Amino acid sequence: MKIAIAVIGNEVSQHFGQSESFYIYEVEGREIKAREIKKSPGHGHALIGGFLKENEVELVISGCMGEGAFNGLKAQGIKVLTGAEGTPDEIIKDYIEGKLNLKEDGCIHAGGHHHGHH
Repeated sequence: MKIAIAVIGNEVSQHFGQSESFYIYEVEGREIKAREIKKSPGHGHALIGGFLKENEVELVISGCMGEGAFNGLKAQGIKVLTGAEGTPDEIIKDYIEGKLNLKEDGCIHAGGHHHGHH
């Protein structure tokens, strides 16, 4: 299974659409087989969703994700977990060990942040 963690700097991204890169882990059972770091293709959930699908990602882990991105990934058959904090390597280790307590839904961004869809 390929799992992508959205990253800004060295931490999980708290705003999926602004992720700088994705750490893509290939996981079999409780073992990490490979790790790639791929630069984000740009802003916008449609662009990122296509990029993740091309990289055969089955699960995305992020801090926070807007409704548009969440629904877009789900429509492509990509599972989503939100509410993560910390570094990608810590998060994937906790995921494999069953220690992550994340939500299977998006979250609404505070501060009145809205995307304009016209």
